[in-house]
Amino acid sequence: MNKEKTISQVKQGIKKRFMALSEEEKNIIRENKNTPYSILLKEVLGNELLSGLINTDKKQLLNKGGRVGFNKGGISYLLGR
Repeated sequence: MNKEKTISQVKQGIKKRFMALSEEEKNIIRENKNTPYSILLKEVLGNELLSGLINTDKKQLLNKGGRVGFNKGGISYLLGR
């Protein structure tokens, strides 16, 4: 399996697991954006893994009612990317 395919599969798994969280659990992640832990987690995960999950507009709010747009307000937004 090539590297790009592996990274893509990991990202899909992250998205799927995040979407499976309860709203309460998602809110825990949202509330911890830009904490020392989330900053360190970004360093550990790295740009290669987070590149497809990065929010380009940090002012955009997460869609709490349906599918979270991971390119626009998803995991990297939650991590403060």
